[in-house]
Amino acid sequence: MKQKKSNPWTKAWFVLRGNNLFYFKDESLKAEIGKTSLAECQLVALKAEKVEDANIPVKKFFITKLTVEGQKEALYLGFGSLKEKSGWAVPLKSKVQNFNYLRAVEKTNSRPDNRILALFGARDLRSCYLDNSPIPLEGIEAITSVLSLHDLLDTISLVNANLGDNEIKLLSESLSKWKLKVLNVGHNKLSSAGAVSVLKALGTAANEYLTELHLNDNEIDDDALTILAEILPNLPKLKVLNLSGNRIGDTGVKVLCDALAKAANAIPALSLSNNNISDAGASSIAALLKGTGTIVNVQLAGNEIGDSGSEIIAAALADNVSVDEVDFSLNRIGNKGALAFTKLLHTNKTIQTLNLSGNKGIVGSEEILPLLNQHGFFFPSLIFTRVV
Repeated sequence: MKQKKSNPWTKAWFVLRGNNLFYFKDESLKAEIGKTSLAECQLVALKAEKVEDANIPVKKFFITKLTVEGQKEALYLGFGSLKEKSGWAVPLKSKVQNFNYLRAVEKTNSRPDNRILALFGARDLRSCYLDNSPIPLEGIEAITSVLSLHDLLDTISLVNANLGDNEIKLLSESLSKWKLKVLNVGHNKLSSAGAVSVLKALGTAANEYLTELHLNDNEIDDDALTILAEILPNLPKLKVLNLSGNRIGDTGVKVLCDALAKAANAIPALSLSNNNISDAGASSIAALLKGTGTIVNVQLAGNEIGDSGSEIIAAALADNVSVDEVDFSLNRIGNKGALAFTKLLHTNKTIQTLNLSGNKGIVGSEEILPLLNQHGFFFPSLIFTRVV
């Protein structure tokens, strides 16, 4: 250690007791050199420094700078190996970040989140699940700071955490530090601006790790899809892309489908339920389904697709041998659009499930009987509602 940057290094033995870091001259821990309260500290990792002292048996030190609020001089801690530095830096930084979080919470007159407090004591954290409870900006600051200490982290789930663009942008600043396989920020309040910050952080450079990205049930519109299309080539391992429950329209769907058609990796599920997709967007989806044999599941429930859109997609699926489930429930399909699937279900043996429930335009008549006369299918739910 040394107490000025220009000073020579001094060998010391450290002990962490409660909120204080003590340092001693030798391993007997009797001759105390000093102590520092971690309650008012900041820790900063510095570049490694060459050691030219013949009495020190290492060639370089991995340095952490410890500054105390209100004091000009800092304490420099030099560790002989990354393993030694990690062994000290993680618990020290966790302590400091814990205090920072408690101070931030106190300023807002709110209560600390016990789930976040538990992160400060975690070792070798690989996953972080903080779902179904609001996380304010100071909470995201604490989460990003403590998770930055864990190189093995591969999963972050912040579902239904009341996150807006400010919170997600702060998280995005740290996303490139981890080798994430799964990121789930569904059921929040992200606009396209927030989504773009996530997408750029994950896919600006080649990302060989990400397999699942959940952006569902937010407020994302077509603007974010342009950036998504640009970064898809940098996400070769991506298998799950959930965009359901947003404000994506026909323009965004065309951009996405064009990008998926060119993508080298196969994303088996097209999850676009509960958006603003009409027949024009259905045409883009049909072109994708006709040209690829990798999509297995097509989720389009709760959109604005009518008869012409369903007819176009039914035609595209005629020779498709990969799709086994199609969900068109809660759209604007009538008898004509529903009947487009009659021939398809007879000829395409790959499709196992077709959901047309909740389409109020499909009404009882002799016209619809051919659709119901499908050998090899059963109806897990069949509800008749009288037209008033």
